[in-house]
Amino acid sequence: MIDRITVQGTLKTLELGDLKRSAQVVLAQTSTTKVKPGAEYIPSPLSGSQIEMTLVQEYGSRELLTARFQLPLASAALGQNYIHGWTENLHGELRLGARLLRFALQKYPYLFEPEQVDRFIQTAEVLSTEWTWHIECSSYRAAKNLLMRVYRQIQVLQAHNSRHDIGVDGYSFEDRNQRGSLKIYLKNGSQMKFYVKVDEMSDRKQRKRRGKALHDEHFADPSIIRDAICTHLRVEAIPGRTQLQERGMSNPGDWTAEGMELVVDEILKLAGFDRPYVNNPRKVDVSDCATPVQNTFALYREGNGLGKLSSSTITRHRTELLALGIDIAIDSSDHQHLSGSIGQQLHYKNRWKAPEPLRRFMMSEKTLPVLEKVLEEKILEGTLAYPPDRRLLIEQERFRAAVPGRTRK
Repeated sequence: MIDRITVQGTLKTLELGDLKRSAQVVLAQTSTTKVKPGAEYIPSPLSGSQIEMTLVQEYGSRELLTARFQLPLASAALGQNYIHGWTENLHGELRLGARLLRFALQKYPYLFEPEQVDRFIQTAEVLSTEWTWHIECSSYRAAKNLLMRVYRQIQVLQAHNSRHDIGVDGYSFEDRNQRGSLKIYLKNGSQMKFYVKVDEMSDRKQRKRRGKALHDEHFADPSIIRDAICTHLRVEAIPGRTQLQERGMSNPGDWTAEGMELVVDEILKLAGFDRPYVNNPRKVDVSDCATPVQNTFALYREGNGLGKLSSSTITRHRTELLALGIDIAIDSSDHQHLSGSIGQQLHYKNRWKAPEPLRRFMMSEKTLPVLEKVLEEKILEGTLAYPPDRRLLIEQERFRAAVPGRTRK
């Protein structure tokens, strides 16, 4: 379920030279040149997939040094993220992710003191995370059609997002070589993403990257997974910092299956996937509604406009008609792109469940105990799947020796 997680925590009070620990990026501007710390990429000891770490200066009553990690959990564990489960192995995934983060803090590229590692763990806060599931369609074309239906619905909702109950703040749609992906930005800072996952396996850049990262034991025959997910639409719910704070889930240790599903339901609701929209309001029977509501609907259906009605009347009648799948805030010509069946089809309760033979390609009850054991062995051995650049280590040692107050270890 957990595809990626971004965590930030405090290490120590900022001292001179701390930000120079990480790679430096020079930004040339019109009149000045600024040097800012860049990201370091730490190979996972399990697969070689990179964990990104950035040192950040946090301002407040005193300046603090914080570390921000972007952990691609599935890729860091297995070398690929094509197949996921749901919450049945949540605690195992979180335990493995915590161990990978502790490894990144302790082993490479910086030797933080144990108290700094402990402080990071105590103050760790999730900035964002990706929770994913697959929707199986009848064919590859059907998956692409579902993606386009979602895209058209989001276009309509975003055009009318001045209404407070429409949570879509914006969207971006990329169509590269007929491989589309849709990203939705919600008003509370959370996001959603949709794409046909098998397209990523066909992408040239992804093929090149996969060849360097994947281990044969986890991906012996790519065609096995490609055939299994070729008709799947990938759905990613990306709760933001604000939503996680409101739900008391800033620390992964507080995550529960029920809490995560509640957050996903909130995201689906904000995106408008909980409403029983109808694409042809003219065919809806409103005879059970009050007479004033019927009159308002008649004006809407005939296209005469609702300008003569007060805003409070429109809001009251709109709420009642929304229960029937009609949104009178949206033009009748655009209503044809809305459908209540989309939300039902995309819900995680209708997710694809990996059959038994494929569970060895995902974090499951079969692989998690093995991964944890291998990770502990590699940490004890002090080995990495992909050794760091020797020249980088020499440069870091020279810097540590040059910084006042630091001694070489």
